[in-house]
Amino acid sequence: MSEDSTAAGVPNEPQPDPSTQSETASEATGQVLDAEGQDALADIPKPVLKSAEMFMAQMVRSGSMPSPFLEKITPEHVTQVIESNDMETKLTIEDRQKCRYFNVVYIILGLVALGFLVLTLQGSNPDLLEKLITIVLTFVGGIGAGWGLARTRSQDG
Repeated sequence: MSEDSTAAGVPNEPQPDPSTQSETASEATGQVLDAEGQDALADIPKPVLKSAEMFMAQMVRSGSMPSPFLEKITPEHVTQVIESNDMETKLTIEDRQKCRYFNVVYIILGLVALGFLVLTLQGSNPDLLEKLITIVLTFVGGIGAGWGLARTRSQDG
């Protein structure tokens, strides 16, 4: 009795040669092995290789196991998900439009206030007007820089 047949647990059963086993293994995996891969297959004990081949062949025949969650999904569930996504998209679009509207209103109010300051202080106190315009423009620039930085960070992450 040979060592291979004793290790396999089946006495006097002829064992295939390693070249045949590597071809069978590569057929089971659906890949063509290079020389290094064939050497690695030759190093694997034959009983382990045979059980791996049987396992892979069974997986190929049976396919992947279905998820119990996927078995319970019905067309009504899919319809509900689609309707929910549509509603969310519509609400997001409406929210963006409202934000744009309010931004335009804020800009108009700011320009009206700046125009009022210019008309009021133009003749009576030009030095104060110059300082106020400098402060207002610095403030608006800071707001714009903060808004741009926040937008860049939200797009990156």
